[in-house]
Amino acid sequence: MLSWIGFVLLLCVPLTSYCEDSSSRLLKAVQRSTLDQPGTRPFHLKADLAASSEPNRSPDHSGTIEIWWSSPTEWKRDLKTPNFHLTEVTSGSKHWQHTDGGYFPEWLREIYSAILHPVPDFVNLSEKVKAAEVRTVLGMTHFSWMEFSSNGVAKKSMGAGIAINDQTGRLIYGSGFGWSFDNEEYSSFHNLSVARRVASAGLGTEVTARITILEDLDSNPAIFDTNLPDADPHPLHTVLLNELELRKNLLPPSEPEWPRLKDGPLEGVLTTEIMVDRTGRVRDIGTLVSDNPGLNDEAGKYIRSLQFQPYLVSGEPVQALSRLTLSFKTARPAGEETFDSARNYFEHARRLTSPAAGGNMQPYILHASFETKTTKGVQKGEYTDTWVSESEWCREAVILDSRYARCRNGEKWYLLAKGPDSPELQVVLKAIEPIPSADTFVESDWRINRQNVGGRSLIRVATGHESSDGVLDARSRGLWFDSEGLLVRSHFNGLDTVQFQFQEFHGVEIPQHIRILSNGQLAMHIDVTRIEPAANLSSAAFTITGHEWKRQFTDEAR
Repeated sequence: MLSWIGFVLLLCVPLTSYCEDSSSRLLKAVQRSTLDQPGTRPFHLKADLAASSEPNRSPDHSGTIEIWWSSPTEWKRDLKTPNFHLTEVTSGSKHWQHTDGGYFPEWLREIYSAILHPVPDFVNLSEKVKAAEVRTVLGMTHFSWMEFSSNGVAKKSMGAGIAINDQTGRLIYGSGFGWSFDNEEYSSFHNLSVARRVASAGLGTEVTARITILEDLDSNPAIFDTNLPDADPHPLHTVLLNELELRKNLLPPSEPEWPRLKDGPLEGVLTTEIMVDRTGRVRDIGTLVSDNPGLNDEAGKYIRSLQFQPYLVSGEPVQALSRLTLSFKTARPAGEETFDSARNYFEHARRLTSPAAGGNMQPYILHASFETKTTKGVQKGEYTDTWVSESEWCREAVILDSRYARCRNGEKWYLLAKGPDSPELQVVLKAIEPIPSADTFVESDWRINRQNVGGRSLIRVATGHESSDGVLDARSRGLWFDSEGLLVRSHFNGLDTVQFQFQEFHGVEIPQHIRILSNGQLAMHIDVTRIEPAANLSSAAFTITGHEWKRQFTDEAR
């Protein structure tokens, strides 16, 4: 019978070079760091456990893990915390287990897995990696994807991913449903490269394991003796379940009573991971991912109150790890103004003010001039937006010998940044189209209120930290809309922009002037000089040879 590693090698033989570039690279990294695989030299390992961060710093989240391993079918483990102790031996088809404490904490199960086999289901992971978003930054390749759960009516996603060091080929971090690891301090053990410091975050409890012993195992058959006294009559076991499978055991619950919310969406979905023990009680819940975080406290209380029938495997109750998804609908407190969603404000303003997003737009060329400080003092530059369709366009800013351009030609995207002042040119493109794309933000990250700005009552949609008097910091983001939905002001990267003197063109209102302020001082001004129909443009106008690029590295709509 093939091991999962051999099976994956067969899977990737007939596939594309992408499989070879992604799955095979990941396979090699997993092979180098996985201790419990066929061919590994028998070993003895001991690790000390401690909470990784202050919110979890409790004696309950400490302990030791000790492993004696001869082969995938012959091993012993001893896991000990202040409130739980598990000793287990496997020898071929024979098993022995003894526990003190009736609940196996998920954080302990996941940190144990992170040490021994950081990627528990490589065949499944390989499929996800092949369809993942891939990004290479600072010598690391990151693969990310979304994992969905559903209550049968609504669904919600949680992020997952894995990363590899491009130079060493080692695993850096990874997480998904029921597993997580963060590896550091690698050292050699025979032909393997093993992380001596491993962190995990099962159900949001961040724990770090420091491996203090990793040595060859002396031959001693008594270690794997399964004929020991005091065996558990009902061995403790955890299974990972699809949400719909777990919900079959959910006893009829009361409906949640959602509190009224001053900020954020009034209707949406939330999800989290939960652990149900052998009695059917919800013992732990993970981080809540919600369309409105204002409901998280109430949602946590409600989820903990749920009761399930015990989940059975071969007639025996087991612990069940699953996801739980809830829909919510609430209202504003009495007297509070009701706002739309951030997504709707953004898309409405885009249709009103962007000639590339308006109604029945015809091909156009928009020209603008701008003035800003460069490496050679204050200079003037030119901006051109050439648009034929949503799949044929080019935006370009030029000043002195610097150039910044983003283009699209069909399914190919291009990015060119050239010259010492290209960062300033990137600001030009951002200031002219500052509204984030709908596929690059999470609704629950944004809050909405009304502010008086310069004597005008505006609706502000913002994310990030702000001071007590409502001032956004350099890392925050904000957009202000007037009563018609026009975007008249924005804040990004510590800069404030003001758009004014709108002029109609083919049904959209284009701001003729944009002023960019840094700490209240004018840093750049942009003026639209003309916009005209475009005709007879070849596809070459939207191609920058040698500068193909991946769209996901920006939140601009184009």
